Amino acid sequence: DRSTTLKVLFEIINSHIEADKQIIIASDKMVKELSGFESRFITRFNSGAIKRVSFFTEDESNIQYTTKVISNIFRELEIAPEEMTAQRILQTVANYYKIKPTDMLGTSRKGEFIVARHMAM
Repeated sequence: DRSTTLKVLFEIINSHIEADKQIIIASDKMVKELSGFESRFITRFNSGAIKRVSFFTEDESNIQYTTKVISNIFRELEIAPEEMTAQRILQTVANYYKIKPTDMLGTSRKGEFIVARHMAM
């Protein structure tokens, strides 16, 4: 039932936080707009880094493309948590998009750099 599922989810989140592990939660809403969660969940969600990613359109091809890219990047990053570094994420995303990591860190507003930056975040 729902209450048991939420209890287990909360225990998983807590165990990951206590073990200093990262948790990635994706939603089409900001944390303050989420409904149906107890306040303790909202507090946990707000305690981490929150990044809003916007897309140019919400058509099906854009959603499929983004899902494919994220899946491929995560597959490449499947390593032990202690080996996960910002540099490794930067290099993996840069390799995927066939650009230089310095381009991702620069200030250029070229589309391919913007998308790569969003994926890395």
